Formats: sequence, C-alpha cells, structure tokens
Amino acid sequence: MYALTKRFISNLLVMRRFLFCKIFLLSLGLVAAPKESEPSDDAMIIEDENEPGKETQKNASFFEKLNDSLVFRSDASLQSGYQLIDASEKPIRFLGSLWATAGLEASEALSLQLSAIARIPVDFSWNASPGQSVDGSNAFLNLYDSFVKIRSSQASLSMGYLLIPWVNTRGSAVLDRLNPVDYRRGQDFTSTLLGRIPQVGAYYQTSVFETNIDAVILFHYSPSQGSLVASEQSGVQIGRYQGALWRNHEQSKNFAASRGDLWTKQAWLQTPVLALRAKRQLTDTVDMGVMVSSGFNEAPSLELPKAIFHQRLLDLGMDLNMNLGAVVLKAELLIEPMFSTWGGKTTVLVSKTEQQPSSVQLPSLTLVVAADAEYGDWFSGSLELIDTVWMNVPQNEFVLGVESLQANHSQERTLHRLALATATQSEFLNQKILLRVKGEVGLTQPDILARIDASYHWDSLGLYAGGYSNLFFGIPGSPGWFRQNATSFGLYVGHKI
Repeated sequence: MYALTKRFISNLLVMRRFLFCKIFLLSLGLVAAPKESEPSDDAMIIEDENEPGKETQKNASFFEKLNDSLVFRSDASLQSGYQLIDASEKPIRFLGSLWATAGLEASEALSLQLSAIARIPVDFSWNASPGQSVDGSNAFLNLYDSFVKIRSSQASLSMGYLLIPWVNTRGSAVLDRLNPVDYRRGQDFTSTLLGRIPQVGAYYQTSVFETNIDAVILFHYSPSQGSLVASEQSGVQIGRYQGALWRNHEQSKNFAASRGDLWTKQAWLQTPVLALRAKRQLTDTVDMGVMVSSGFNEAPSLELPKAIFHQRLLDLGMDLNMNLGAVVLKAELLIEPMFSTWGGKTTVLVSKTEQQPSSVQLPSLTLVVAADAEYGDWFSGSLELIDTVWMNVPQNEFVLGVESLQANHSQERTLHRLALATATQSEFLNQKILLRVKGEVGLTQPDILARIDASYHWDSLGLYAGGYSNLFFGIPGSPGWFRQNATSFGLYVGHKI
C-alpha cells in the first residue's frame, strides 16, 4: 500500500508539472510543435503486466513524453534608427518586436504549433511629440503560423493559420505567391516566413510515383495592412514592386495612406486561393518542379480616392535545379497570363500629366537564373539575374515605381526590369559574428535596393546586438528612387530562446 501511494503521488506531481506548462503557454496563446521536429524514437521498456500499479506507470510515461515534447522559442528585440525623411514625419524611429512559438508532439501522427508576433513602433522628431507613425502603422499583436498537423507514412495534412513558403531561390523567390507580402513596418532578416501574412487553410503533402505532390486551399485571401507610402513600408522585397502608391506623405496628403482604410473587404466564398505543386528528382543532380495557383495580385487595383482591392489571377510556375557540387544552378519561371479581360498582373500606371495613379491588367512573366553556394558553416548565398516583364504597356503611361521617367512612352511597348540580386549570410569567429546582405541592382534602369546587417551573438546568454543600413537610390522613376525616403540606418539588441 505504501508503494502504491508513493507512486500515485509521484504521478500527480508529473501531471501537475505538465499541466502547469501547458496552461502557461495557453495563457500566452502559444502551443504547438515546431515544423522541424520529428517524433523521438523512445526505447521500448518490457514490463510485467501483473506488476501492481502498472496502469499508473504507463500514464506517467505518457505525460512525461508530452512534457518533454513541449518546445518554446522566442525572439525579442529593440531597434532604433534614423530615416531620411522630413522632420515632420518623425525620422527618429524605435521598434519593439516579439515573435514566439510553442510546440507539442502529441503523438507520432499528431503535432500542434501556435505562434504569435507583436510589434510596437514609436517615432520621434525634434519638432514633434513622440507617438505612433503618422500614417497609422500602429502597434499590433497577431496570431501567426499556427496549425494542427496530422501525419501518416504516406502523407501529411496541416490545417490552421498557414504560411506556405514555396521558396526555391534565396533572394527573389518568385514562386512564393500564396501568402501576401507583409508591408507593415518591421525588421528584416528574422526569417522568410515573417515577411508574409498567414492565411486560414489546409495544406496536403504526399508522394505519388516518386513525385512529391503539394495541394493547398486558403479559404479567405486577407492582404497586408500597413501603409501605401513607400517610406513607411518594411524591408527589401527583391523582385517585387508596386506595393506602394506614393513615395512620401507629401504625395499622399489628399488620400488615405493606410491600406486598411481603403481596402474593400470581400466575402469568404469569393476569395479562396487554390494551388497545386509537383516536384520530382529527374537524375542524381537534377530536379524539376511545376506549380499552378489561382490567387490574387500583390499590387492593388485602384478606385481612388475611395477604395483599393485585389484582382484574381492565374500563376503558372516552373523551377529547375542542377547540383554541380560546389554550386547549385537554379532557374525559375513565373507566367501570369491574360485571358481576354480576366487575369494578368495588376500594374499601377501614372501619366506625366496626372498625379493620381490608375491600374490595369497586363500579361507578365518573370525569369530568374541563379547560382547558389554553401561553403561549410561560414558562408551561404546566391547570385541571381531577374528579368520581370510587363507586356502591352499602354502609350503615354509609365509603370509606377519601376520605369524611368525619361523613357519613351509614346507607343505601346514591352517593359523589362532587368536586375542582379543577391542574398548572402557569412559567419565568423565560430559563428559569433553574422554578416547578411540582401538586395538588387537595376541593370536597364540603374538603381540600388539593399540592406546590410552585421551582428554579434552571445549564444550562452541568448543575446545579440548589431547594426543595419537600408539603402535605396537610383535614377528618377526606378524602384530605388521610388523608395529613396526609406533609406535608414540604426542599431538593435535582442534576446532569443
């Protein structure tokens, strides 16, 4: 009796520990298993079925496994910087950020993940009181990549608030089209996922005849909030243009600058996103993938000054990789075809006589050729040549934020945005110093859009500190010129768990 009582009390203590951890994470809104986690291979213990208290011992083992499978990760940081904008727009800028995720492996067939992200921007000026951004880029707390994942030996199904990063090239990632770009102010280089808006949906993965098949349904397209002013948007978006309508607040003063104030919401049944991808290893060194999706344009269609909305489009994509040993050659092709009056890429236009932009649907394609390399633990990166093409651009109009103001607009034409892009990461002093570079250089219309980031990491403490510089400039009309007021530099500190 004494032994049974002692074992029962021991089991209660284990269960209390597990429930305390779970309740704590639930109170934060965070429970789940990280995507990278795989079920652990526990040793099999042979037990005597007639042993007294055996059922209680099994339960203790179960709760101990759940307790051990609970994983929590977080990244909290504070960034301060100065931006090259007018004093009235509060160029001294602080940003507090928190990303957190927690995971639970309930069994070999079931895992959970729950994530959240929060940001608090506070701006200052020597002639204005501190406060939120002047255009409504306010603090927010959002549920992030959160889902239930069911696995079998042949397939997996994820359901929840999803991020689907179909990324092949490091920088341009032109086939990453399912989740909208996050245009709210925030930090670069946290991760690829943190630059997208998650959507409610289901993601099914399986393999048929040695071909990997991915199928996605996102039930409701919900685009990014944030600003329509280029100087208020976050980060460097390689190969992605026309996320903003105005260079600065002076140009937008007669319009609402916040996306949320203008965006026309649509019913759930009108906005599902459907996508299918197949990928296969052709030889020992070559693999190829194809994808098709019915989603929505990143650039907004305009009904100014009252509203903006996002048009549906068809994306057709293909990627090809060839492993040469030290270097992997990669190619991506994205086609956005036009069918009579449906489909095509939403393109924002401005004439030299009109200050208010307009929008039109045009057939478009993007081609990327890249060389990707990794050398030990100290370097990884890619060099990419990107050609973005807009066809049938109408006469007497130029493509906003892309085309040189000095170009010939007198006739209908095909516009090429040819750029050289890179995304690299270098590590020094036993991975204590981290140097990251990301950006693109325009070739046909010279400009630069780049971020350089250097940091030092104290792994034993989970601390890091560093500095950054965002650089945007170029000839009038180019993407670098359009985002010139977003040029900034600053410092940051942070802590990871």
